[in-house]
Amino acid sequence: MTQKMGPTPTPVNTEDLSFTEFLDDYFAESEEHLGAIRRQLLTLESFVDQDRFDPGVTAAVDELLRALHSLKGLSAMVGIHDAEQIAHDMESSLREMKQAGTGPTEDLMEVLAGGTSAIDHIVAARREQNPAPDINAVLSRLTASEAETHETARVPPPFGAVRVDMKRLDQLMTMVGDLVISRGHVDETLRRLEAILPASAWRELQEANFLLQRQLRNLREGVMRMRMVPVGNAFERMRFVIRGLERESHKEVRLELTGENTEIDKLLVERLMDPLLHMVRNAVTHGLEPAEERIASGKTGEGHIWIRARTEAETVVIELEDDGRGVDTIQVADRSRASGLIQRGESIDESRVLQMICSPGFSTREQADLGAGHGVGMTIVKTTISGLGGTLAMSTRPGKGTRFTIRLPLTLAIMEALIVYLDDQPFAVPRSRIQEVLRVETDAVTVMDDNEVIPHRGGVLPIVFLRRLFRMNGEPRTSFHVLVVDADSSAIGIAVDRIARQREIVARPVDDALVRVPGIAGATELGDGRPVLILDVAAIVDAMRAHRDLAPELIVVA
Repeated sequence: MTQKMGPTPTPVNTEDLSFTEFLDDYFAESEEHLGAIRRQLLTLESFVDQDRFDPGVTAAVDELLRALHSLKGLSAMVGIHDAEQIAHDMESSLREMKQAGTGPTEDLMEVLAGGTSAIDHIVAARREQNPAPDINAVLSRLTASEAETHETARVPPPFGAVRVDMKRLDQLMTMVGDLVISRGHVDETLRRLEAILPASAWRELQEANFLLQRQLRNLREGVMRMRMVPVGNAFERMRFVIRGLERESHKEVRLELTGENTEIDKLLVERLMDPLLHMVRNAVTHGLEPAEERIASGKTGEGHIWIRARTEAETVVIELEDDGRGVDTIQVADRSRASGLIQRGESIDESRVLQMICSPGFSTREQADLGAGHGVGMTIVKTTISGLGGTLAMSTRPGKGTRFTIRLPLTLAIMEALIVYLDDQPFAVPRSRIQEVLRVETDAVTVMDDNEVIPHRGGVLPIVFLRRLFRMNGEPRTSFHVLVVDADSSAIGIAVDRIARQREIVARPVDDALVRVPGIAGATELGDGRPVLILDVAAIVDAMRAHRDLAPELIVVA
């Protein structure tokens, strides 16, 4: 008897919009499952090679199996079969261990950590539309450690983290930004109406405007909270980085995390991964001494690295500290002179040392290895952090260790800024970069070591006249304002003609080649239809230190 067949299934079109949205959900869920897998692997690692079976092993293995099974099923549904296969093989290895009633071995932990990293790379390659990595070596190691078993029923994902697509949050933030601009227009209109309206009518409008401002701020903060994720997602990955570096360098390292629940914009967490990776590698490779050297100097043989996070107002502060040998400033200076980065006889302080080690191609190592020595790591750190509107500072003590401090805005889309002027040309300066504002008489400016300085807090403050840096016509007035900014552990002043007010602004990228110049981070609009350039404080500071102008001519956009 002939059986009638149904219609032939239609292959999924990966360009279809609904499938694209489904992929976005997959990326979000896989990140959650990978985070759970890393946490449980770290728990399982504490039971390695124990003589007796510990009930804690069962709990960790069960959590791992749930996360791996869910990740395997999701990967199968979206056609990412490499991730599906690795998750399946990891699952089989864990089931075999569970059925045997034994604890994990060091070899098994290495295999499972390698499989987790491979899945992470596969998912990242698919997200960025790059070629998938070769997984043959990982599969070979997993196959060697597992016994084939039949799959059990699919474990449903836990109920929860209503998930909101990041693209929709971006769209919502854009709409909030448009509202901020519109409210700015209301502000400008009220400013003009004050002189012609009766006092009672103007006060009523002003009260309504203040109410609108407060409600809009609450809306903005609500949307920002929806975009926030714990910075610990990035911190936890550093444990796996350190495990690999321990094997390569034959050093013992203890990582201690503080403030993992500190929340920042998801975009910032993603962009922080590379800087943290390079800084951890440098700390292990350059900073921490071998065990015998540490013991000889009175330290424990195990090196320590601390990663901390905290918030200060609208800024997140991330510190990475080690208890190693510290930065050899003499060696850095010698290398810098040999490379022509500084002049012979020029003295350098900590901020200058940081500038040197962040220079492209600079390294104190004679030979490069997998951990460090290529001269690009700290350059990536400085470039990435500056691009995010943040600062990097360093403090070091010979024989005691080094601390790097990163300061970043909590979010990038909407920020508080000071509106400053050169003649009639307005500029916006991110408020998070400004320590204080000074009013200075021109007679107070003196020259010291080729830098213009003013008296400040019992010492001197180097200043740069923004007008000269941008080669704008005219000379500074008899008095001017100075914005004191934090510049990689040392303060520098930016001189402007006058300060108008503090405003909430929406940062937009500058795509026009005519105004996309060093020293300009983007543009905004204050509600009157007139574009206002946002200053890139980090580029201005770098230009000042190098005694160079930023642009041959600034295009005035009035």
